[in-house]
Amino acid sequence: MFHVKQLTGLIVFILFVSIASGQGTMELEDRLFVVNEKRVEKIDEYLDQFVFINNLDKEEQELFYWVNVLRANPGLFLEKYVRPFLEQFPEARGGASRSLISDLKNQPSLPLMEPRKDLSDISRKHTRDLAINTNGISHSSSDGKSFAQRMAAEGITCAGENILIGKSDALKAIILLLIDEGVANRGHRKALLNSGFNLIGVSIYPRKDGQYILDQLFSCK
Repeated sequence: MFHVKQLTGLIVFILFVSIASGQGTMELEDRLFVVNEKRVEKIDEYLDQFVFINNLDKEEQELFYWVNVLRANPGLFLEKYVRPFLEQFPEARGGASRSLISDLKNQPSLPLMEPRKDLSDISRKHTRDLAINTNGISHSSSDGKSFAQRMAAEGITCAGENILIGKSDALKAIILLLIDEGVANRGHRKALLNSGFNLIGVSIYPRKDGQYILDQLFSCK
């Protein structure tokens, strides 16, 4: 789970994760991340077969895209996206980003994550619940069900979840979850680079304060 709070000229990120407890913070200048790379055609072609994606918002579609660009070639993702991000946002540099560079250099390609409508529906249910019925974010629902209880109620036995509150920016969210500043066990990074996870659902839901709740729900066949 990844929380973003708007401040004057800055964004403060507070991180949590479901599959391993941890919390941290990061401050970034509030500006766009500029990327000058062409789309990866093989990823777009892969995603084209999942018709339900067309009914999702653009940034929800982009979450599927960027997660799979990362997993298809972690080393290339490092060079094309992570290093430019650290150049444009030098305040994100530190021990966490250095460990990410090392991890991505040594990470072989991973199975692509298959978009799933059922997981996206579950993800949407949770983001909507948080946005409407709570003032914050949690892996527990507003009625008190824990993450494990939520998954059990849906018949899911293999799962992980990352959550973010902030602007609707899929690529920046993926990179910040990978950096995982302040989270000693790098739980968000581990979820995104977990070879056992090969299914994914996503949701981005607006809050009353103009921010968005973003959720990634991971599972396995």
